[in-house]
Amino acid sequence: NKSIEELEKSFMQLGHETEGVETFENPLLIIGKVITCEKHPDSDKLSVTTVDVGQKNLLNIVCGAPNVEANKFVIVAIEGCKVGDLIILPTEIRGEKSEGMLCSLSEIGLDEKYLTQEDKDGIFLFDDDQIVGNNALEAIGLKDSIIFWINPS
Repeated sequence: NKSIEELEKSFMQLGHETEGVETFENPLLIIGKVITCEKHPDSDKLSVTTVDVGQKNLLNIVCGAPNVEANKFVIVAIEGCKVGDLIILPTEIRGEKSEGMLCSLSEIGLDEKYLTQEDKDGIFLFDDDQIVGNNALEAIGLKDSIIFWINPS
């Protein structure tokens, strides 16, 4: 297996000028397990969850997705993670502490035209057990790189 740098160099040796490399990698998008899920006391549409992300403490996360539930494995954006134009920081949502974000596939960058309606309506739920704290993009097969080259024509 060649590294992305070796592949880029090979393209250049073949006369293809590369425009750049985009790597889909985010170590702050990790697998979490929802431990508890309760209705938010001040909202009909929000839930207050505790989530195990493999760290010392459970995270408290307020979530608006209708499909969030306890004992499910999810994608979690932890503090410092960039999701779209948003940088995840601890905050309060209607008086409840929120220390991360439970993510849908579109929120982590997948084009909605490739998603089912179920994927668009809620957060991503893994179908099987996962290891909390592991890289979420790797677990769903998206930890990858794309080489862009300039077409000479």
